[in-house]
Amino acid sequence: MNRIRIIAIVAISLLISINYGFSQVKMADNDVELFMIKFHENDRLQIVECVSVEYGYLVITREPIRGPGGWYYYIEKYDHEFKLISSKNITEQFEKEDFILEKLLAVDGKYIVISYKYSKLSKTLIIYGQELDIESTKLTEPIELYQEQSEKWNGTVNFEVMTSPNKDFFLLSVNPTTRKTGEALSFLAFDKELNKLWESLDYMINEGEKVFTTFEVAFGNEGQVFLLTMTRPATIKGASAKYSSDKYELTIINDGSVEEKIKLESGVEREIMNMSVVMLESGEVYAGGYYRKVDKGHGLDGEVLFEIDSKTNDIKEERWHEFSKEFITSELSERQLKKANAKESKGRDLGLIDLFLRDIIKHDDGTISMVGEIFWITTTTTTNANGSTSTRTTYHYGDLIISRVNGGDFINARYLRHNTYDGATAYFNAKNELILVELGQLLDAYDGDYDVLDRKVKKSLKTRAIVQTTVDAAGEQTVEAAVNFADPKKDGLAVDRQIVKVATVNVNEFANELIIRGRIGKVVQLIRIKY
Repeated sequence: MNRIRIIAIVAISLLISINYGFSQVKMADNDVELFMIKFHENDRLQIVECVSVEYGYLVITREPIRGPGGWYYYIEKYDHEFKLISSKNITEQFEKEDFILEKLLAVDGKYIVISYKYSKLSKTLIIYGQELDIESTKLTEPIELYQEQSEKWNGTVNFEVMTSPNKDFFLLSVNPTTRKTGEALSFLAFDKELNKLWESLDYMINEGEKVFTTFEVAFGNEGQVFLLTMTRPATIKGASAKYSSDKYELTIINDGSVEEKIKLESGVEREIMNMSVVMLESGEVYAGGYYRKVDKGHGLDGEVLFEIDSKTNDIKEERWHEFSKEFITSELSERQLKKANAKESKGRDLGLIDLFLRDIIKHDDGTISMVGEIFWITTTTTTNANGSTSTRTTYHYGDLIISRVNGGDFINARYLRHNTYDGATAYFNAKNELILVELGQLLDAYDGDYDVLDRKVKKSLKTRAIVQTTVDAAGEQTVEAAVNFADPKKDGLAVDRQIVKVATVNVNEFANELIIRGRIGKVVQLIRIKY
């Protein structure tokens, strides 16, 4: 089938007609390019991976096979201008063994394809690795990295693959699918040759009276695992649980054995909640999260950051910061503020609700940004006329709480999210600033008086757009539209529901680029924004 490639280079100044209303939309001056690719066999094409290589980009795509099911897989090479160099159908290598291609990893100068096969009948999971030659796009024969037969799968496979920040090693983390006492984790570390460096199988995180409720994993530059667990006694259940019973512990696992266990403690007056662990490319390890004061309400009063020395496995420094009342109440309505003041008058702290740490990002000047997300779940049960009930669970992704940390100083900022679904926002460092990119509307970047506009202009401002917000070291935000999309109903440009950070690669020492997945009609596209 003939392939049609359309490359549209979009000049930002031409994205919006300069007419009434649009002149007050702030437009970013980044270079933006749209690369659109027609499918091979099925218009439901998906991009599995897009990675930066020496000659440009390597893209793996897949398309559903009509009839028998499964996937067509393709490896495509592009130059730096996204002109197609070659395209290769690699379906046979996966379909004959019923493999599912999961991920492409860059490990110490080599490229590793991870795939897996799962049998519902035997409840067996097998994970494979293959080296990909990025010049010839040939794959080596698959090597079995892990196999397990277990009733715990019960139709659900749960494993993660991650590289160390310095890209020297990669880790398989095979996770439990339930939170029952006795569940275990398995870790396997590999090098670029697919040699197993070490394994720790069936590491028990729920033992005795302790019940596992959550865990986070970071993989270190020396091939070690930093496992952050939160446990509470088995006798305490449900939303009424006392958070003072929650215990956070950081376990360092290396060469298949436990090197150290570090208790992350808050003292008697504070209770730590909603923590995460991150290892940066430069080698720093941080365990961060939030806390509330004992017997002062359920809201979160502040944030905490533990820095761990990855060489000695000691706590190098711990930093505590209390949110100001002004910051906590900055986005409350008049009615909400009245209720908050009444609550405070009764001796209860205000605090932020449902806040979870999502990432820690290092900036050029050595400072870091803690990016937290307000996240909550609602469950709705409905009954129809026949008496049948149905339950719907909704996951809400709210505002981002951003903290710029410089030594012991914290500067807080609140980013008002426009989307409520997972993956809506990409965030990263560029030129010493935190960049937030999400799918929104032109209206988000409009700084005029919306109420005085006529109906037609108001409607035009609700056109879908990729919106970027720059947060500087002082917490000041600048909101701009990076890409403007026409109405999809008029054969214009539509974007997938999620903004997906397929790849963030260095262009030069001063700039990054973000590649986003989108779609025009039945054609998948990549959108490249340079910073």
